[in-house]
Amino acid sequence: MASSRRSRDPLLGRAPRAVVALVVLASAALVSRAQEPAPVLIRGRVQDEHGQPLADLDVTLIRTHKAVDLRKLKWEESEAVLTRARTDAQGFYEIQAADDGSFSSYFLRFYDPKQFDSVRYAPPADEDITRRFHRGRPLVENRLVREQPDWSKVKEEVARLGEDSPKGQVLRKAGLPEKVEKPGGAGAGMEEWWYYRRGVVYKFEGDTMIGERRFEPVPAPPPLGAEGM
Repeated sequence: MASSRRSRDPLLGRAPRAVVALVVLASAALVSRAQEPAPVLIRGRVQDEHGQPLADLDVTLIRTHKAVDLRKLKWEESEAVLTRARTDAQGFYEIQAADDGSFSSYFLRFYDPKQFDSVRYAPPADEDITRRFHRGRPLVENRLVREQPDWSKVKEEVARLGEDSPKGQVLRKAGLPEKVEKPGGAGAGMEEWWYYRRGVVYKFEGDTMIGERRFEPVPAPPPLGAEGM
């Protein structure tokens, strides 16, 4: 009789199925982990042309993806930030990221346009690391960042005018003006410093800034009738 009751017990009948389900789930989890790509280690050092380390500099790993735009009937490429790091006091950085195979290209960018000192340094070009990244092995990518050609002139002018002076602060923030104008009929000390590519003009009376005006950035015009610094 006992054996007959056991055979009719619904809990006992479901027990083997539960065990099988657990085994299947565990196997699927193991397969999923095995298929996940291992992160790739990318590291290096960023220095200027004098061998000095550049600290607190953004290093960004960017991935791009190509897709067909059916409305335009052409390939379009989108860009996304995968991860980023900042250089330490000695200019060293380290990034880890996995290649999931869904993006066509990978690049390293060694500056953030919002924080990069573009008056002193020339923004370095992005480094294409696609082939090496796909291999899945550790990468070493160092970068040399060069100074702008007119940086020495900017330093001289800032030193002459004073770092805390209005003109000195504008020079350090925006560099040499693309055009300097002295408006007709204005006082002898009136000047306008035009930065066409930045979309701003600063107005000075002597050493005092009396205003600024913003506009849509445009390529700089020929410096006809302008006085350079």
